[in-house]
Amino acid sequence: MIGNREQKKAAAASPAARRQRLLIGGLVGLVLLYLALLPWLRHMSAETRRLERVAAAKQAEAARLAGTRSQLEAARAAAEGAPGNAPAQLRYAQVLADAGQLEEAARRAEAAAHLRPRDVEPLLALADIQQRAHRYDEAIRAYKAALVVAPQDPRALVGLGYLYISFGWNRDAGSLLRPAVRAHPENPELKVALALADMQGDNFAEAERLLLDIRRQYPENPTLWSPLVHLYLSARRDRDAVTAARDVLARTPGNVAVMNEMGRAYFRLNDLAQARETFHQVLALAPEDVVAHYYLGLCAQRARQPQEAVRELEFVLQRAPDYEQTKLFLGQLYLQTGRAEEGRKLLTEAHQAEVQGQKQARAGLLVSTKPNDPDAHYQMAQVYQEGGNTPRAIAELKRTLELAPNHAAARRLLETLQPSGGSR
Repeated sequence: MIGNREQKKAAAASPAARRQRLLIGGLVGLVLLYLALLPWLRHMSAETRRLERVAAAKQAEAARLAGTRSQLEAARAAAEGAPGNAPAQLRYAQVLADAGQLEEAARRAEAAAHLRPRDVEPLLALADIQQRAHRYDEAIRAYKAALVVAPQDPRALVGLGYLYISFGWNRDAGSLLRPAVRAHPENPELKVALALADMQGDNFAEAERLLLDIRRQYPENPTLWSPLVHLYLSARRDRDAVTAARDVLARTPGNVAVMNEMGRAYFRLNDLAQARETFHQVLALAPEDVVAHYYLGLCAQRARQPQEAVRELEFVLQRAPDYEQTKLFLGQLYLQTGRAEEGRKLLTEAHQAEVQGQKQARAGLLVSTKPNDPDAHYQMAQVYQEGGNTPRAIAELKRTLELAPNHAAARRLLETLQPSGGSR
């Protein structure tokens, strides 16, 4: 017996046994170290993927710019070599626009339009360029000129309709688009634009009818009928919004905008688990998405997790300070977490934004209900001017003068905002 114990001790003391114990101990240590470092490793892995995406984007942008430069040179040579050739001028305008040179692009598109006054293509290109340059009044003018040349052109009708909708001129949009939909019932883009105009005018039943009709016609093209999700959210039909969003995402799984709207619906249904899961899926696809970070902040606030809520809302404040009620909610959280001075400052800014928002809402309602009242458009222009949105103020002033050419106050303000072209 004693001999066996001595043999075991001798074996335990052997170099091989010691190495085995050291190896096992080392492995256990490595496992514990890995577990301790796991959050950091995950962060580094995510950061590596992010840097890879940034590098790939830079390479793609460099390749695009190189291609754009060669295209610009070729298009410039063709346009300058044949100043009377409308297609050459139009091609140059399009390449310039893609390169971000919108002023010269507009000039070349106008040249093409003068060379071919009965051709709608240069006018459509000009409207697109002016819209991209935020010269909304000039974009409206170009679309109207296109409709003089081709009164039933769906692209001009849809483009002008969307511009009207963006200004809250939903009755103008409806008057433009409703006859067009009757004339072209097979055109889904016209129906979508009309549905959005009806939605803006709170005519949800008619908007839903149009969008459901599109879904029946084009079930495999959810891009056309995905506004159903927004419609149901606007109508406070949150469960229907979730169902419609799932239908869209079954066909376009990476649709971030629809995922965000589904997350909003879950949040309003107080299903915080589903809302959070949805917004985290958005951030996996688009880590900088402001909407997802905002609603994750609200989810954390509702779940009484103030530190997490502060972190998410500070992310939004840094990137989009005027988004929704970020300043209000973050200011309240600062007060709750002992950051009183910062909280009071944000709440003051939130109150100022609310006052401005109420003023804009009242002016917008007046424009919507009295679309042919020049004073309604003038008041809207004043609100835009106060908010620093000069391009939209100019468009509203042009609309005022279209309705009342002798509106002295509108003309004076337009000359202030647009000294070289106020009377155009």
